[in-house]
Amino acid sequence: MKIYFCDKCNQSIPLKDIESNRISIDSGRIYCEKCAPRPTGHRRTFSGWSTLLLMLLLGAGVGAGVMAVWGDEIMGNQGPGSTKDRLGKLERAIGELRVETETRLRTVETNMEETPAADGSVGRLARVIGGVRANAEALQDLRRRLDGLADDLRTQLANQEKARAAFAKSIEERIDLLEQRLDDQRVAEDLDDFRARIEDLEQVRDALESRLRALERSGTVGVPVAKEADSGSTVLDPETESRFQKILSQLESADPATRFNAVVDLASIPGRRSEEALAKALDDKADYVRIAALQNLADLSAKWAIPRIIPKLKDENIFVRETAISSLETLTGQPLKLDASDPSSKIQAKIREMESWWKNNKGRILGS
Repeated sequence: MKIYFCDKCNQSIPLKDIESNRISIDSGRIYCEKCAPRPTGHRRTFSGWSTLLLMLLLGAGVGAGVMAVWGDEIMGNQGPGSTKDRLGKLERAIGELRVETETRLRTVETNMEETPAADGSVGRLARVIGGVRANAEALQDLRRRLDGLADDLRTQLANQEKARAAFAKSIEERIDLLEQRLDDQRVAEDLDDFRARIEDLEQVRDALESRLRALERSGTVGVPVAKEADSGSTVLDPETESRFQKILSQLESADPATRFNAVVDLASIPGRRSEEALAKALDDKADYVRIAALQNLADLSAKWAIPRIIPKLKDENIFVRETAISSLETLTGQPLKLDASDPSSKIQAKIREMESWWKNNKGRILGS
C-alpha cells in the first residue's frame, strides 16, 4: 500500500486525512493539515482591490449613462441631438461597459486560479481544485491496491486449503500403508513360525520313518533284548549293552537328528537305565527330541518320571506342552483338564496341583 509523506515535516499522512480531504497539494508538493500554506496578506489585499475596482467600474458606467441622458440638463446646457441619439449612446456605453466588465471578471478569475502569489503558491481556488483531484486519484489508487491485495489473499487461502486437503489425504494414505505393512509383517512372522514348526515335525516324521525301517530290517521290533535280574535292574546281553552305550554317546552329539535317533533307539531297550536316559533328554535343546522323549516315557510306563515330566507343562514350545499333558494323563490315569494354549497363570496353578498330587500319591503309583 502506498504511503504519503508531508514535504515539509516529512511525517506520514494518515489515510483518514486523505479520505477527509485534510491535505493540501501546492506546486507539486503534498502538505499535511498542520503544514498547509495559509493565504498571505498580499493575497487578501489583492482580493479587496479587485472588489473595489469592480465597484468603481460599475459606478463609472452608471455615471456615464446619466451624464449622457441628462448631462445637458444637469449642466444647464441643451446640447445638440435628439433623445433617440442620446439613448443610442447610452446603449453603446452600457454595451462597452458590459464587455469590459466581463473581460475584467475573467481576468480576475484567472488570477485567482492560476496567478502565483508572492510566496510562490498558486491561487486558493486552484489549490483546492488540485488537492481534490490529487486526493481522488490517491483514493482510486488505494482502492485498486486494496482490491488487488484482497484478490491475492483469496488466492492464497484457496491454495492453502488445497494444500491442506492434499496433505491430510497423503497422511491418511501413509497411515493405511503402514497399517497394511504391519499386518503383512505379522502374518509373515506367523507364517515363518508355522513353517519352522512344520519343518521340525517333518524332521521328526522322517527320523521316525527311518528308524522304523531300520528296526524292521534288523528284526528287533517287539523282540525282548534283555531280561530282568533278581535285583530289579535290567541285565543286558553284551551285544545290547554295546548298542546301549553307543546310543548314550549319540545323545551327546551336537546334531539334533542324531540325538533324536538315539531317543527313538532307547525305546527298544526297556529298563530303568533307558528310562533315565530318556528323562535326561527332556532337557534337550531341540523341541522334537523332547517330544520323542515324552512319548517314549509314556509308552514305557515310566511312572517314576512323573515329577520330571510335570515341569514340561510350561515348556516354551506348545507342541511339547501338548505332549507333556498327554503323557501325564497316560501315566496318572486321570485327565488334567488343561490345554497347551491356556494362560501361564493357569498352567502354573496346574503344576502346583500336580506336584501336590504326586506327594500324596507317590507310594500308591510306584507300588502299582
